Amino acid sequence: MALQFGVFDHIEPVPGMELEQIYKLRLEQIERLDSAGFYAYHLAEHHTPAVHSLAPSQNVFLAAVSQRTTNLRFGPCVYVLPLHHPIRLIEE
Repeated sequence: MALQFGVFDHIEPVPGMELEQIYKLRLEQIERLDSAGFYAYHLAEHHTPAVHSLAPSQNVFLAAVSQRTTNLRFGPCVYVLPLHHPIRLIEE
């Protein structure tokens, strides 16, 4: 079996860069991961945007990923369970 590589991400803030541009660049990077044959992409959930992450809703960002990739497997890395309704998580 061949060695497979994946990416763990948390979409960190970039000082002086607009949110729209950060998302655009990150989605372009994910397209390149797909083209390069990476196996997986996982996104972490954080709720302190100024410090850790600009994607507090993983599913929304991953929906954009799904529109731009063909072979890359992707999904949420971790859900902060106390912040989500259990039935909603099962459905998603």
